[in-house]
Amino acid sequence: AGIAACLKTLKPWTLAALAGIAACLIALWTWHWQIMFSAALLIALTMGPLCRWWTRHQEACPLDHVLASYTAGLFPLAIVVMTTALLGSMLAVLITTPITMLFWTAKLWRAGQVLESAIRWTAFCFIEEIWLVAALRVARRRRKHRFVEGSARAQRAFALYATASAIGYATAQCVVLACVVAGAMEGHTVFEHGRAPEGTVTASETGGLLLLSLCFAWFLLPLRLLAAHLH
Repeated sequence: AGIAACLKTLKPWTLAALAGIAACLIALWTWHWQIMFSAALLIALTMGPLCRWWTRHQEACPLDHVLASYTAGLFPLAIVVMTTALLGSMLAVLITTPITMLFWTAKLWRAGQVLESAIRWTAFCFIEEIWLVAALRVARRRRKHRFVEGSARAQRAFALYATASAIGYATAQCVVLACVVAGAMEGHTVFEHGRAPEGTVTASETGGLLLLSLCFAWFLLPLRLLAAHLH
């Protein structure tokens, strides 16, 4: 069966998640159509190939599981992971302030900045990986009754679930970073040619936003896919 026929078999919460994607795009459009276009492009470039790959391996698992894994990475996993990782990184910096203060008092400004950045991102990535590993294990336990444990079909299905959730999570990160860039572009940036009112994203800035969004995807997608398969 093709994707159109399988869409009729999607469960209500999967349909609700897909509707949530549309709602988020509309919300972004009310802010700036450029960020909506960037987010839609990122989602299309990730969900499209994933669905196309599934059409060639339909025997591995239902389409509903693939889309559910993708949207789980895109919404609840991304919100929980990035929020707790951000708070954890801030707490780590606060706890290690006495150490970094030694560099500030010794006037080693650059060394202090490097140490603080290293602590911040180490804590962020550590918390992020803990959440992602836990989410993969929960998904595996929740769906293992559908397969013979240890079979080739089970291994292929679980790899597909991990890939879909990793792609969804990486897409959410790219969209968040694109929103941060769009927020900065509301003022005057290096992408702007000439003068424009504050809060306006110019044509040249739109091109810069699309370029940076693709750069985020080129970096984060392979990284998250590699981490998912290592898990």
